[in-house]
Amino acid sequence: MVTTDDGTAGMRGFSTQALSLLLAKGEYATIYTCGPEVMMRGVAAIAREAGIDCQVSMERMMSCAFGACGTCNVAMRAGGYASACMDGPVFDAEEVAW
Repeated sequence: MVTTDDGTAGMRGFSTQALSLLLAKGEYATIYTCGPEVMMRGVAAIAREAGIDCQVSMERMMSCAFGACGTCNVAMRAGGYASACMDGPVFDAEEVAW
């Protein structure tokens, strides 16, 4: 399903609106998302509400690629941080501190 802010292609609106429509039409086991963090936060919230597993790909600058520099840190709900370069970049949406 294609969405654009102004409707020049596909549905007019946000991808989170399209996701809600898709979930209303069928059953899904897992949602995979990547893109802007604000969008992924919305997708994660929709998935949580629907009781669907959600995996997020956290895009981060990866300066050293072995977890030493901290530029790719992702705040975790349980506390602390995970390195996107070593522990990710894909995380369970429920583990991320949005």
